[in-house]
Amino acid sequence: MYNLFGTKSHHDTPKAMKHVLSGSVGFLTRGMKMELEIYNAFIKAGVSEPEAKAAVESINREIDKRYSLHAQQLATKGDLAEAKVEIIKWTIGSMLASVGLFATVTKLWH
Repeated sequence: MYNLFGTKSHHDTPKAMKHVLSGSVGFLTRGMKMELEIYNAFIKAGVSEPEAKAAVESINREIDKRYSLHAQQLATKGDLAEAKVEIIKWTIGSMLASVGLFATVTKLWH
């Protein structure tokens, strides 16, 4: 996936990237719109084009770092489904072991 300037990004941007800096804006995703707004703010503030691009790309890299950090720590639906299966297996196994232990103790007492 690519950001506004055509470099790789983890944001939800389409693969067919249009460069929106020159002229008409064909389509913008949420992340690309934010990049364009930040870029335009830098340009209006008098920052040169290369510095504005570098600043926006730096911001994107930091966002990507945080995004990947959170993605590693958060559970997905697949992770939760696997955990559910494990919990069910251990619960059933524990119940069977308890019944077996109870049956053994009862036989020994009689």
